[in-house]
Amino acid sequence: MADYNGSNPQLIFDNQPYNLFYTDRLYFVWGECLYAYDGKINELGNVKSRYIFAYDNGHFVGITEDKSAAYFTDIDTLNETELNIDGSDLQYDNGFIYFREHNNNISRIEPKENNDAKTVVAYKSNQGARLPYCVSENIVYYTEFDSDETGIIYCNNLETGEKSEISLNAGIVDFAVNGESIY
Repeated sequence: MADYNGSNPQLIFDNQPYNLFYTDRLYFVWGECLYAYDGKINELGNVKSRYIFAYDNGHFVGITEDKSAAYFTDIDTLNETELNIDGSDLQYDNGFIYFREHNNNISRIEPKENNDAKTVVAYKSNQGARLPYCVSENIVYYTEFDSDETGIIYCNNLETGEKSEISLNAGIVDFAVNGESIY
C-alpha cells in the first residue's frame, strides 16, 4: 500500500495474492481463501474464485485459476453460485454480469434470474484481438481496434439503444470508466 505518488509504502501481505480489488476495503485471494484489508488482514473464508473481476452491492464475480468456471459470490456469506459463462473479462454493473465471449462479442447475464440467458449487447465480432471494454450505469464503452490510434471510444446505451462516440486526443490501449470519467 502506498500513496498515489508512490511514497510511504507499507507491506500488507508478504505472500503472492491473486488479483486485488478495492471497494469499501481491499479484497484479494491467496490459496483458496478470500481476504479483506481495512487496516488489518481479515480472513473471510474459502472461495472457488481465484481471480476477482468485479464487485457491487455485496457480491463479486470471479473465475477459477484454470478459467474453467465462473462464480457469483455473496461477500458476507461466501455463498457461491456457478455461472454458465463461456468467456472471460468479467464485469458487474447494475445487477448484470458482462463477459467477453470467444468471438469477442460482449454478452450479459442476470445471475439472480436465469444465468443461462445471454444477450449480446455490443461489439464487432470480426475483430481478432482482445479489445478493451468497460460497463458503467448501463452503458457499454468499447473500442473497435486492438490499439485505437484514433482515440475513439464507442458508447452503447443499453436502455435506449443509442450508440455514440467519444473522441479523445490520444491513442487508447486500455481504459476504465467510473461514473462521469474515463481513465
